[in-house]
Amino acid sequence: MILEKKLIAIYRDYQVFNDWKILEPKIEKVFHGSIHIQKLIKAGCLAVGGDEESLSAAIIALCCVQKSIMLVDDILDNDPRGDHILIGNGRASNQAQAFLGGALQIIIKSDFTPNQKFRMIDVISKMIIDTSFGQNLDVNIPKTEGEYWKMVKAKSSPFYGALFEIGAIAGNPNSREIKKVRAFGDIYGEMIQIHDDLLDCLDTTPGPDWVEGRLPLPILFAEIVDHPERDEFIHLRADIEEKNNLEQAQKILISCGAVAYCVDQLFPREQLAIEIIESADGLDKRVLMNVLQEVMVAPSKLIENLEKSQV
Repeated sequence: MILEKKLIAIYRDYQVFNDWKILEPKIEKVFHGSIHIQKLIKAGCLAVGGDEESLSAAIIALCCVQKSIMLVDDILDNDPRGDHILIGNGRASNQAQAFLGGALQIIIKSDFTPNQKFRMIDVISKMIIDTSFGQNLDVNIPKTEGEYWKMVKAKSSPFYGALFEIGAIAGNPNSREIKKVRAFGDIYGEMIQIHDDLLDCLDTTPGPDWVEGRLPLPILFAEIVDHPERDEFIHLRADIEEKNNLEQAQKILISCGAVAYCVDQLFPREQLAIEIIESADGLDKRVLMNVLQEVMVAPSKLIENLEKSQV
């Protein structure tokens, strides 16, 4: 909470935000729940032997980038929880641009060296282009597993890869292992997407993935794989907001193997991440291994709870 207040205080020092009073109510929302971003940037920094005390500007900038991406993503997903529901698509899009521009200004006005600033802005700009391409693929709704993974690599990997890479640049710009840290972050992003797909599909209320006809990995599996309950699943999904249809469809996700398949997809990526860590002699490997272990715990608990609920 202390760091969150520090971030808000620094954020308010930037004139671009103070001049735009409509953004004021969003400030605390941007940094509330930013613990995950802080943790990953810190991991990238510590992995190369850096000092986490220098990370405040990088954390603020990446929180602003995330807010920019989420504003646009909610519009594209027609998410009923998004800010655009209250302020309209136009204003939400405009605010997304403000947050992105603000992120770049924060990096420019930071105490990082000119070389670090250039490299961070380079990472952010490439990440925004890649993520926009990924969002475009997502809007077109991937209909095969190959299309799904192409979308994930473009939409999810760039953001998480950037968190780790910018943390490493902030911590030790001369490290020879920054590319390895980035590669780890890209794999981590794929794992997070699988994890988020599972949680969204098994939520007790039908989210945009269900209502808007989208195909996250569990639903994609249930719709394209030949299994005995496939037709029933498609029928339930067509009227998912009807009473009990969501619950019945989720039971099929479990019984047809969709949930187990998604969890299985985490293991080869975990192994690849481990190989990246072990191949880098100049890293504090414990830092990245701890991050990797944490992302593997949640799906394991999810499976355990599902198995108990089926007894």
